Amino acid sequence: MNASGFLFRCRLLPRACAGLMLVGWLLCGVSARGESLEPVGVLGNSGVAGDSLVRVNTLLKSPDGQGLRSGGFVDGDARVWLSGGDAINCLDFEGRLLNRYPLEPGGRRVDTTAFAALDGVLYFFGHLDKPDPKTRSDVALFALPMAGNGRCTVAATVGEIPGHTVGVLSAMPRGGKLVYAYAAEQPGGKRIVIAAFDPTTKIRETLLEVAGVAPSGLAVSRDGQSVYLGGNFGLYIGANHHHPNASEIVHLDWQGKTLWRRVCLDTPAEPTQFRGVVSPAGGAVWDTAWYGFLARFDSSGKSAPGKIASWDMRIPYVAQVIDLRDAMGLLPAKGVAETLDPLLLTQTSPEQAHLAVWNDDAKSLELTRRFGSLPELGNVALNADGWVNVGGLWWRFDDVASAAPAFANHAGACSPAAWRDDWACSLTLGDRAIPCTARPAFGRGSAALDHGSPAPFSKVRGFAVAPQAGGGEVRAFATESGSNRIWRSTMEPRTWSPRKDWKSLECGSVKTPGDIAVLGDGSLVIVDGGSIVKLEASGDTLTERARLAKWGDKPGESFGKELRLAADGGRILVADTDRHRVVLLDAASMRPKAQCGSTDSAGAGNADFDSPTAVALAGDKAVVADRGNQRIVKLRLRAN
Repeated sequence: MNASGFLFRCRLLPRACAGLMLVGWLLCGVSARGESLEPVGVLGNSGVAGDSLVRVNTLLKSPDGQGLRSGGFVDGDARVWLSGGDAINCLDFEGRLLNRYPLEPGGRRVDTTAFAALDGVLYFFGHLDKPDPKTRSDVALFALPMAGNGRCTVAATVGEIPGHTVGVLSAMPRGGKLVYAYAAEQPGGKRIVIAAFDPTTKIRETLLEVAGVAPSGLAVSRDGQSVYLGGNFGLYIGANHHHPNASEIVHLDWQGKTLWRRVCLDTPAEPTQFRGVVSPAGGAVWDTAWYGFLARFDSSGKSAPGKIASWDMRIPYVAQVIDLRDAMGLLPAKGVAETLDPLLLTQTSPEQAHLAVWNDDAKSLELTRRFGSLPELGNVALNADGWVNVGGLWWRFDDVASAAPAFANHAGACSPAAWRDDWACSLTLGDRAIPCTARPAFGRGSAALDHGSPAPFSKVRGFAVAPQAGGGEVRAFATESGSNRIWRSTMEPRTWSPRKDWKSLECGSVKTPGDIAVLGDGSLVIVDGGSIVKLEASGDTLTERARLAKWGDKPGESFGKELRLAADGGRILVADTDRHRVVLLDAASMRPKAQCGSTDSAGAGNADFDSPTAVALAGDKAVVADRGNQRIVKLRLRAN
């Protein structure tokens, strides 16, 4: 494949796949009432369905939420190798899972800023189940043969590679050996050691020692004649500077001579500071920082153009930038210069990596594809215009499974959203219920969350709004688990946020209120344990009008213990989590109209669910958080 063909494939494949992905989706539940639920695709999991689904374990994060850094590697067959948390995932170039290699024996989690390949073996740092009794460290170097049915094994423990913390590995070996850096205490003070390691002979040699505190990135140059080292070298910037301990990038030859060095770029706040997480790729040198900051420099360390991304939460913290032309052999070493550089951006949390294209003429980076899954699924949002939100990631309903999100917010856990045109309002979960509004139609910059007045309760479960009859005030309803109460407020039209006038409503029949929604006739529908309850409001009292827990005596004609719901007009969509299905109810009769998913049978196929949770419904479109399969399933409501 030549470079032009590659770029054509990068840009057009998602569009070409859109039609193909709709072929073969199974019709899930045709009812006598003439309506059905039809799966039409997925979002958030590039593997789509079945054995090709991508699965990532993020439950192994360290207490600070980190400790699952993922480098990446792309081989000559266009296979993409990424961390799966406690395994290595091998994907094809479209993002489908080809194989999953658990860490064994004794491995617990992958934690590496870069992958390195040597003689057909993939190497990376990670952690053991138990610390080494001699060194009291759980750090190890793992190895995975990339041909055949290889297994992840321990290539060396920290006792064989000095340093009691995870080092930084260079993606490029040198002289048939792996190159890595680590911090060490020497008689003369703190040093950063750059060493070479032969995984076959277990022989280690020191290449360079540099005065410094800690390394954050290491990269041998493509020609092998020099090395880029990023980290904290003790540079102190005083006065009124908000970041006194600055990181740097140093370019060294193998005699220890400094070819150039530069202070890492400044950012608006301490958590976002560039740290020298350095990657050479696409004829440039890259550095990254928290909260979607990315910078690009030329081979002399000069800004080219410097910071190119800020607050882009689609790429919250890039761990490694990979040159795909070089990795796949698309151009010779001194091939024709290209304006567009295809790159792979891996992350410090392994659930996603992005295919990107750097446009040197426009000085811009475009994300063209997402590899990965959605291992942590909360609430979902969907509006009539087709905007879909999950965990702060915003897609369009018609996007293909491997599409990169249009943009992302830095959003904490939030309740289901209440829409007014392109305004989405939700309440934060946890100890404070704070209203948040976003306007996705205006793009990433205008979708930043605005915070309203905190509600007088916490631990929100459900949230919904409905206009009062006669076009008066718009009322908001919320449920919370702290006291299992149902609350009501009025919405402020200007900010599309609840006012401070929250009032607890009387409803003695509902014991454990969950999701809540407003029906077309103004009545409420709410989850109460394993039941769906319809309520009618009169003043400050809610009266139960109907309850549905079962609709027959057959084994499948009752709900499980965990339910989620959404409603639009006269339809109620229920996720029956324990029974692995989604059920469409008629709001007037409170009877099932259609079903998707096989009752009591978890699956990963196109028309299956595994513990579905949050749902959202807008017109004839619906989305379901398919928790066990780490994806969002898109549904169409069809009239037959």
